[in-house]
Amino acid sequence: MREGVRNDAPFKPPEPGKLGTVLSVAAAIAVLAAFYVGYGWWDARQAAASRPDGAQPFSVQLPTASRIVAAPGSAPVPPTQRIHAAPVAPPQMASEGMHKCVVQGRVLYTDDLCPAGANASTVARAPAPSRPSTITLYLCKATDGGLFWTRQHCHQRSALVERTVTVPADRSFDEQVAWARARRAELAVPVPSNPVPVFQEQSDNNAAWNKAARCRYLNELVTVLDSEARQPQSAAEQDRIRVEKKEASDEQFRLHC
Repeated sequence: MREGVRNDAPFKPPEPGKLGTVLSVAAAIAVLAAFYVGYGWWDARQAAASRPDGAQPFSVQLPTASRIVAAPGSAPVPPTQRIHAAPVAPPQMASEGMHKCVVQGRVLYTDDLCPAGANASTVARAPAPSRPSTITLYLCKATDGGLFWTRQHCHQRSALVERTVTVPADRSFDEQVAWARARRAELAVPVPSNPVPVFQEQSDNNAAWNKAARCRYLNELVTVLDSEARQPQSAAEQDRIRVEKKEASDEQFRLHC
């Protein structure tokens, strides 16, 4: 009997526990919907506030062929020339030289471009120091009387200076020694101690040639010593250069070069 009565009343309200669950779910959905709508309204207000007053959303309208109209009195624009891409500027490259950048009172030197907003100027690079074209080769006399060639001063090898010869700097040491020996042989032409009168004129010519060659050598030596004196040297090296230059100058005076 009860089962029949229960089927005869299908619209009977749900029990109190089930009604509370339904109401809770409906309230949660309503809260989420209200939050979503409120967030959309707040986001739209923030976007409007970030734009200047009265500014509209940015939009670009590309010209079409039907909107391009030639100016009055001018020739119609051909369709192939109506729309063309603007030329693209080449990327800015760093110029030659070093850049001086002043950023907020601070100075920066760089090979690249200065940062944006910096006070930039170009600084010329100092030319690279050129290597000397000649060097001095020393013929030294050791304590046992032996002779040897070296690029260092004889005093550094505990020896005496026998002769100095100016040689090309771009040659190997062996080539420089061969050059110095040939130069020494040219300057050491023997002069007869007892010349025969009939060859007096030839002997005078040899003496004049030897004097001219010696003067040329002394001039080159003084030039090399002046060049070495202008370079950063130690006090001992400067003293050595001064002594050798004085000896060369005295010999020039004696020979009337």
